[in-house]
Amino acid sequence: MSTLDSVDIVNAFWDQVWNAHDPAAVDRFVVDDFVIVTGGETISGCENFKKWIEGFLAEINACIWRSSSRFRTPTVAASRPAGC
Repeated sequence: MSTLDSVDIVNAFWDQVWNAHDPAAVDRFVVDDFVIVTGGETISGCENFKKWIEGFLAEINACIWRSSSRFRTPTVAASRPAGC
């Protein structure tokens, strides 16, 4: 991927973090002051996000994430897992 668009970035995130079961790969995609709200829980910071991913992966160890549907506008792209 020489020129990354938003869909390429999302797909790379799924493959390198979730499918590779490598929370440390988050460093390639997320800034230090990253904040996400998931399941009503606010996770602040890259290190805390990696810890959350580790816990999540421990619960769903055999899951493989695939992009089953996407939408794209000039500035927004999203992907969702196909299911486990």
